[in-house]
Amino acid sequence: MKTELNCIYTDLLMLEDGSWVPDEDSINDTLDNVRTIANNLGVELKDTREEEPNYKKGFEELMCYFDSISDEEKPKLNTRLKKLGL
Repeated sequence: MKTELNCIYTDLLMLEDGSWVPDEDSINDTLDNVRTIANNLGVELKDTREEEPNYKKGFEELMCYFDSISDEEKPKLNTRLKKLGL
């Protein structure tokens, strides 16, 4: 699992610095590493690409009203959002 994690980390670093443009085989190898780690940890993987726009829309809505939330309520809201993983 350590090897797979280091490979994923290296892949991401190379993507970040532009030194790697992955082909389909490389992408599949990286995904296999992620699946191996998830399997070893007993974690079910979930594609969250469709959820992202909803989080963004929710954040934008919240920011429209944030200044109108009392200072007393802001910590309570923060606690509730943390419980939701946001």
